[in-house]
Amino acid sequence: MATNIQRLRYFDGEYLRSNDFTDEQSYHVAMRRRLNLALHLSGIVEGLVIQQDANSVPPTLLFFSISAGFAIDQAGREIFVSAPYSLSSDNVLGGIGLQAGPNELWIAYTETASGLPAPGYQLCDQPGQNTRWTEAFTVVLKPNGAPPSTNGQDPNTDLMGIRLGTVTLHNDSVNGWTITSADALGRTYVGIRALSVVSPDEVDTDSFSVAAQNVTPVTSGSPLAPPGYLDVAPGVFARGNMFVEENMVLGDDFVLDNTTYPKLPAPSAMPPNGNLKVNGDLFLQGSFYGFLAGGWMGLSDYILSLMPDVQTGTASFDLSSPGTATTGGSSPPLTLTTRISGFKNPPQFSVSVAGFTLLKNSELSSLTSGLPNSAIQVTASAVATMATATTLTFELVWTVTPNFKNASSVQELPLTSIQIAWIVIFTPGP
Repeated sequence: MATNIQRLRYFDGEYLRSNDFTDEQSYHVAMRRRLNLALHLSGIVEGLVIQQDANSVPPTLLFFSISAGFAIDQAGREIFVSAPYSLSSDNVLGGIGLQAGPNELWIAYTETASGLPAPGYQLCDQPGQNTRWTEAFTVVLKPNGAPPSTNGQDPNTDLMGIRLGTVTLHNDSVNGWTITSADALGRTYVGIRALSVVSPDEVDTDSFSVAAQNVTPVTSGSPLAPPGYLDVAPGVFARGNMFVEENMVLGDDFVLDNTTYPKLPAPSAMPPNGNLKVNGDLFLQGSFYGFLAGGWMGLSDYILSLMPDVQTGTASFDLSSPGTATTGGSSPPLTLTTRISGFKNPPQFSVSVAGFTLLKNSELSSLTSGLPNSAIQVTASAVATMATATTLTFELVWTVTPNFKNASSVQELPLTSIQIAWIVIFTPGP
């Protein structure tokens, strides 16, 4: 097998035959297709849209065609459609083996020998005397999701075609095969294989201001883009890594100013590049990080760092054993840990008596100390001590008045239990 590429080398007096001209043309065709195949990903370059014709009679009778356009297939061959191509019974819908329902619509490259020598220059016994190759195309319907064929009729594996979309076929005794609907499902656009893409425009980074509307709106047609822009058509998937050194605008450009948005910095204070403007919704499946206060912080962590950490709880005290307490007591120290590093000291807290249980009436009447029908007062407080940057020691204190004694002069409280509720608020900041 030859490993070198050869092209024709002419000299004066050289005897040329038809195969020399064939080799000359084959060299240029092969090199162009090799460049297409190496540089581009196969797909639609422009046009080739499945569109409803103006002579349709909605909703019962619809006619469709493929608009003029250009594509490159998986072999690097160019497919050119110079005028709208009707998807009618004369061509696409007149084939055999059609199936009702969704069908993939493909276009594939074809070439046929055509043209005959001028009169008097054709040899009677010599075949293959065509003077031209006609490069054309064929349109193929394939049932949606059908596996590749084994008889050379699959446009993707056998004819190296380009999928233009999906059409739905219907068949009846009156109209025969018709297309009832069409969409761009599965439509494939051409791509480019490149380490970097450099705009041919003269890029002036000083002319772009993130605060301004840089893409000039127009009343009709396409907006006027600034120099050095990258236009990505709908339906194009970016695979791999993408680095943007300048600015990026998603959706229609818009103005940013600190008059409309008071918390924005002045336009002159905004960085000249590395900005992202999104005119629409942003859906993020993952974490969002920003470099804040000398370190990276996730958006959720940042939001939490601005919000106070509120912790609540309750504590119950059993006072049913006589002589176990005088007029008050405290809980074992509680250790509270917060997600906020370096909260304001002391934190805010509040405690209150959530409930208590009195002795039975017969037991209360036997208590001797205190005036008859004296009001029983129950109070609660707390002592908080900062242990570490993220922990707090919290101790609940309760008191009961007046002081009671039973018939045996043993100190006894008029309560059998106390419930105390507490709330501690850790506020971000020193």
